[in-house]
Amino acid sequence: WRSAQASVAVPRHCRTVAHSLHRDPHHPPLAMAPADDAVPPAVAEEEMDEASRISYLRQRGVEIEFPEDRVAASKAKAEAKDVASAGSAAPVAKVETFSFTYVPADVNEPVKVLTAEVGTCDVLKDLLAPTFASDENMDADTVSRETAGRLKNMMISANAGGGHIKAPSAEEVQRQAAGGVTEAYPLSRYPSSGEGQCVRMYIDEVGALRGRPRNKRAEDLATGAGLTGLSIHGDAYIGRCRRSHAAGERNMDFGREELSASSAWAQEARAEHTRQAVEEGHGSDEHLAKGDEGAFAWTQTDVDLEVRLRSAVPEGSNAKKRIGVSYGKGDKVIVKVDGNTVLELAPLFAKVVPDDCSWSIDKDDIVLTLTKAEERAWTELLLPGGAK
Repeated sequence: WRSAQASVAVPRHCRTVAHSLHRDPHHPPLAMAPADDAVPPAVAEEEMDEASRISYLRQRGVEIEFPEDRVAASKAKAEAKDVASAGSAAPVAKVETFSFTYVPADVNEPVKVLTAEVGTCDVLKDLLAPTFASDENMDADTVSRETAGRLKNMMISANAGGGHIKAPSAEEVQRQAAGGVTEAYPLSRYPSSGEGQCVRMYIDEVGALRGRPRNKRAEDLATGAGLTGLSIHGDAYIGRCRRSHAAGERNMDFGREELSASSAWAQEARAEHTRQAVEEGHGSDEHLAKGDEGAFAWTQTDVDLEVRLRSAVPEGSNAKKRIGVSYGKGDKVIVKVDGNTVLELAPLFAKVVPDDCSWSIDKDDIVLTLTKAEERAWTELLLPGGAK
């Protein structure tokens, strides 16, 4: 080098880690004697390219570290650590999962297979509750209609014990179900031993009260399992559980292919439900309510109703022309004879289709045939609270 004051140029993106310059005012810098392989005086440092500079500095003990050098060193260190700890690392516990199926109410949406982690009980009831959450306002008439069946059974039990049951308001039901409530409906049950397998349908417990659309695929599955007359509103999930006295209850797989009524579990369930119905003396129309109010009686199928108004045909000639029947907007029925109302049913439990309704005379009785707007069982002829 030309003098001890000459500076060493290091590229800005390099970092020297082994040498640093420290100027002490009491100890002036030492003169550097030219080395055998020093750069000839004729070659100025500014004229050296970057590679030559780096080579020159490294040959003289200057440690230079590039970003890629640090990455490589860090990777090598991590790999060495992994190798060292491989023999002592604890094995990662395998998470056990199960599959279940999602059956949307909208027939245009496909059925899906979902998975969840196995727990210490049937986890689907709590897991699915948030999917049914809603802050929508409930219609008072819908709540009254859809709670009528359960309320009627509760009142029968309460009256037997001298109690009294009050119908819940739409606001109260909405408040209690705001966070989502799951009903686990058994499509097939555990054997009498309490051990074995069962299949459940998980639905919104207040889906009907929320006015959710009917789920035809879910209803068909229930029918295939031997359960007739079920009205399922909203989306549904199908899952299987296994229970043993030693391990308790756990979820297990239920696949898309098992949604067929010809699947093994559905055939077994259908046979068991049929056997129980025969033993208990239930008919296929057991779910269809009927009534006799003295002046009139009514029966129903899933499709229509028949109301027989006894001894209502007027005496004399032109009896049929003297009778008039109207159906409002499908929410009521009014029968008049000679302009006088002899029967008024309002509001009906659910709507009928006025254009498809008819009436006829059978001896002294007026017989009304009312076509339901929706194929379903009616719990009552009138919406609870309606006047005859």
